[in-house]
Amino acid sequence: MDFIAHWKNWIRPLALFLYFILMMIAIPLCVVELTKDQGDKKTDTHVKAWFTGGVFVLMAVPISLYEIILHVINYTQPYLQKYIIR
Repeated sequence: MDFIAHWKNWIRPLALFLYFILMMIAIPLCVVELTKDQGDKKTDTHVKAWFTGGVFVLMAVPISLYEIILHVINYTQPYLQKYIIR
């Protein structure tokens, strides 16, 4: 149980590792779906725009998760930090 008691030491690397693994699975699947030949119809601009937006979301999520984890680890001012974490 000593490992669980020191959760502050391993929670950040674990979260980043899990996100990295998820992205290594999700990004190739999205690229395959984007480049899949749809017969005579090429991928339209709308799908490309959604894909581009999704890429930016995938870049923003780890930054947000990292900041939230840091606030949880250094939870010294609960009255202020609970609004930041939400």
